[in-house]
This record gives sequence, C-alpha cells and structure tokens, in this order.
Amino acid sequence: MEDLQSETESVLCSIFAEVLERDSVSVDDDFFQTGGHSLLATDLLHKVRAAFKEPRYRKLPFSQIYRTPTAAELARWLEGAVRETAPTPDWSGGGPVPLNSQQTDMLVRHVFDPDAPGQHCTLGWRVEGALDLDALRGAVRHVHQRHESLCASYRLEEQAVAEPLNVPAPGVTALEAGTPDEASAVLHAALAEPFRLEEGVIWRVVTVAVGGHTSHLIGIAAHHIAVDGWSESILAKDLGRAYHAVLTNALVLDAPAPTMARIAAASIAPVDAAELEAQRAHWRTELAGVPALEYPAAPAGAAPCAPEVLEIPLPVGCLDRVERRAEELGVTPYVALLTAYGRALAEVTGQRDFGVGTPVALRGDSALDGAVACLIDVVCMRLRLTAGASFAEEAGRVAGTVRRAFAAQDVPLAEVVQEVNPPRDRRPPLFQNMFALQNTAAAELDLTGARSEFFRPAPFGLPSELVAEIWPFRAEGPYLVVSHRPDRVPADCARLLGRRLLDELDLLAVRDQPDPS
Repeated sequence: MEDLQSETESVLCSIFAEVLERDSVSVDDDFFQTGGHSLLATDLLHKVRAAFKEPRYRKLPFSQIYRTPTAAELARWLEGAVRETAPTPDWSGGGPVPLNSQQTDMLVRHVFDPDAPGQHCTLGWRVEGALDLDALRGAVRHVHQRHESLCASYRLEEQAVAEPLNVPAPGVTALEAGTPDEASAVLHAALAEPFRLEEGVIWRVVTVAVGGHTSHLIGIAAHHIAVDGWSESILAKDLGRAYHAVLTNALVLDAPAPTMARIAAASIAPVDAAELEAQRAHWRTELAGVPALEYPAAPAGAAPCAPEVLEIPLPVGCLDRVERRAEELGVTPYVALLTAYGRALAEVTGQRDFGVGTPVALRGDSALDGAVACLIDVVCMRLRLTAGASFAEEAGRVAGTVRRAFAAQDVPLAEVVQEVNPPRDRRPPLFQNMFALQNTAAAELDLTGARSEFFRPAPFGLPSELVAEIWPFRAEGPYLVVSHRPDRVPADCARLLGRRLLDELDLLAVRDQPDPS
C-alpha cells in the first residue's frame, strides 16, 4: 500500500476498508471500483461524518462521495476551506415543517384528486395461526403515536408543510372472505379507500379472515407522502415488536423515533451555492434534448387504467454472478443491472438514447435510519447506447453517467425539469420509465404465535409509464418485477422487456457479449 500522506487520509483509508470489508485500502483506491455501492456509501457517509466532526472539517454531503471517491481526494475536500452554506432552520419549537420536493408534488396531486388511490403504498402479509385483533389494534396505536409522519396534517400554505396532530390511530378494519381469491379482492378494495391528508388520515390497517379464524391477510396502506421503501421494514418491525409487547403485557422498549422537525433538519444536504449551480449546469447540458421513449404498438388515445404487474423469478445465483461480473468490470452491481436493462429496453423499443428515472434515498444523516417518512427523490440517467458495443464498453459509459448523476443529485427533480425545460405534453418529462434495485431490508412482520409471509398487493398507480425493479431479498428468492400502464405500454412489450432483460443478465453472468443487434 502507498505511504499515507496525512492523518486524515489514514483515518479515511481505515473507514474505507471497514465499510468495504477489506484488509486495507490505499489512498487512491476508488470506492465504487473496489466493491462500493449506494448503500455502502451511506454507511461510509455516516462514519466519515462521525470521525470528522470538528469545525475545521467541511460537513460531507452524500453527493460528494461520488465527486471525490478516493481517500486522497476526499481528504483534500474535507480539509479544504470551509464554505458558507445556508443555515439549517430550527423547527424544534413546534409548528409546521416544510415538505421536500417529491412530497410537495404528491400533495399537489392529492389536492387536485383527493379520492384517487394512485399514491397509496401497500404492504401485505399472509398469516397462518392465531391472530389477536385486540393486540394488533394496540400495536397500531403504538406505531401511530411513535411516528409523527403517520399522524400529521399535510397541507398547502405559502409552501407545502406538515404538522403533527393529535389524531386517533386508524384502528384495524376486520373483514372476512370465503376463499383466498375473494380475500385478495376484499383486501384490495379496503386498502383503496381515500386518505384525508389535511386531517391526518394517512394510513390504515386491514385484516381479512380467510375461511375461518386461523388464516388471515393483513394489509397496510399509507399515503406515499408519509412513507417510502426504506420505511417499510421499520414499520413492520415496530408493529411486530409492539404486537408482542401488548400480547405479553410487556413494555415496548423502543428508542425514540426522530420527530418531523428532526427529519426535516437532517435531510438538508450541506451543499454550498457554487456547487449547486455546478450541478444545475450539469443537468442543463446532460438532459438537453433527451428524446421521449416510444413503445412499439403503443395504444393511441387509450383511457388510463389500473397498472399491470409481471413478476419473474430470477435464476438461482443470478445476482451473485452479476455481482462477480460487475466487480470484474470495475462497476457497481447497480451499474451492471442498469446497463442490462438499458440494452434490453433499447432492443425492445429500437431507441438508444433515452432517460431512465431511478429513485434515490435522502437519508444522508444517521438520525434518519429509523424514520418512517418519505425521504426520496428521483434522478434521471440519460443512457446513450451504441449499436454493436460490448457489454463492458456500455457498462463503462453507464458507470460514468451514473457517477455524474449521483454527484449532482442535490438538485431536486422538480428543479431539474425547470432548468432543462423540455417540451411538455401529457407524458412525464425527461423520462417515461424507471429502473430500481430495491435492496432495502425486507418488511418482515413477526407476530407472536403465528407465521407470516410478505406479499406485495397490486399497485393502484405507478410513478412512470413503465417500472422495472430487481428485488434481491424476497423470502422466496430474487425477482424481477415489470409494472406498466396498459394505456401507454402494451402487455406484449412489457413481457418482451422482461425476457430480454433476463437474456442480458444470463449473458452478463457467463461472459462479455457484443450487442445482439
């Protein structure tokens, strides 16, 4: 290993090695080319902030890891002149707190169509064994009181704000059905009931007894403005622990959950004005003239309808082989999967230049790890693929695109759209499809005296016309899920995309192949 140049570099190398689970890391090793990815980068961020808390060091934003991914570069940045950033407001005295950009968009949509279920996030479990409804009601009350996001008023004032309310817990709606299919339909209808965000009606819990009292479906619906994918496992864990405590007359010994004021303050990235302007300039250049994605045989003038979902189990060991191949190529697993998705989508649509939306977590502060809240934004990756290029060549270019995009993620998507100012029509601007590696913890609901199995109820809406997701941590194994709006994306197109993506992953796991076209 190279001689370390400073104490800062030495500490950073130790942190890099710890996070990457390596014996040692040199000052010039690129975090993302030595096994790092976005989740590990979050861990790295927390550890670096904890180690360099003194005022002489600059406070590290998540995006900076992508701009300075080696210990040497990061040390120079941390030791650089401390630049003035906007002061973090103090909302600890109570009152409303501002919503982030995505939440603001969700609230506006809700105000214009308050009865639409398209922004409901849903979770489900199949439960076998005794289910104590009184204990479940008690657990729901505990979770409701624990997380302010679930009992708050979301409203439009001079800006979009949320304010905790003293509103009662939603209770548990207990229903019955004769067959599993009937139970699924009953649950789906109950979860679709509208919310009233201004009044603090944010979430609900529904049970459906299936043909008796030892088999149940449990469903949770919550408005997306209050929860995100990261929140799901927290919600399930808290509900299971509280259920056990109520059932056994024990105390729930949870650490306090962060308040909405703490969440709002912790989610502000410490980025100075000059850096933000550089990020805006990146987006204006990168996304200028990005073409809209056109699907083959897309129906013209079709009325909006419920999404359709295609679930495809991935072959045993597929993602392990993809991870090994990604390491060989010096890219992250996400980059390898996004490259495979882009190549598959290019083959299906015939386009090689298009935007792909990907969700990003706004959880750069460790205080947010246990927060049930909507802390996400979306970044647009512009893929420019080349006919005849090998996977390795494409992955290298996609890696650069991803690195630059994540380095500029402090500009919210809504502001990016304003900066780029693309032509507007009824379709989403910049990108009409999304890809996500859903590698957050599984939503495991541990109910004392019963067995539970997670399932995802059918969605009521989608954030884009086409959404492809890789779910690595399902109990039954990893899955590819392709969801689409049939009024924009024909079912044959979605199925073909799924098959082509599986083909790309299979080729990727075996050897580098030229573009089949």
